[in-house]
Amino acid sequence: MSTVTIIVVVIWNVLLFAALATMLVRRERLLQWITQLDGQQGLGRVASGDEDWAAFLKDHPELTDR
Repeated sequence: MSTVTIIVVVIWNVLLFAALATMLVRRERLLQWITQLDGQQGLGRVASGDEDWAAFLKDHPELTDR
């Protein structure tokens, strides 16, 4: 391999490791940011999703196997 290729690979690996280290250090804040993208608090959307789905199926009995 040429020297240029080795330098490019080294720089690329340094950038990848820096991104990984940043993610590991800030994982709590990153997870909060990801779960709040929809403007809701974390799993609140998931908890109410079951109730919404049950109400939808109640309105559409043709979708159930019963």
